[in-house]
Amino acid sequence: MSYQAVKEYLVAIVARYKKLDRKGKTSLLNEATQVTRLSRKHLIRMLQHPEEELAKKKASGRPPKYPPELLLPHIRYLWIQMERISGRRMKVAYADWLPFYQHPQLTPSLRLLLESMSAATLERLLGKIRRSLTADKGLSVTPEGSPSRYMKNKVPLNTFDAKIDRPGFLQADTVGHCGTSTAG
Repeated sequence: MSYQAVKEYLVAIVARYKKLDRKGKTSLLNEATQVTRLSRKHLIRMLQHPEEELAKKKASGRPPKYPPELLLPHIRYLWIQMERISGRRMKVAYADWLPFYQHPQLTPSLRLLLESMSAATLERLLGKIRRSLTADKGLSVTPEGSPSRYMKNKVPLNTFDAKIDRPGFLQADTVGHCGTSTAG
């Protein structure tokens, strides 16, 4: 039985458990231990909570030390200004950049959080920023279908070491340097 199913079962019996006398609670606990395979003490502790608290999903793990909604705009701005370097290098570069970074929403406590953040945490937050900036699918400005295949076969490609015998020779590629958007 999954933990979520156990919680749903306990939510269903918690009101009945609280109304019963001692003998009724004993028989209900015997049944619950057989159904859920949890210890009696664990079930008693869980059934002491109100139904609403038992029904809501509790976040697992330690609460976040660094609030991403407050730090991400500053990290994003600094990362772009630092030419999108890695989190490890960005952590080292903070010593040079943060004294000059001024923003109305950057409080001294946020500045302290930015300075004390480890490189791994910074890299994790940068991963969120990178995912928001990258395209979902590879971008291409080459048209799909037969016309592009036709042109690929008709345009001769010479290697760089081909013999050039007259002035005016030019060779170019058709790569679209458009970043994350092909618009415009």
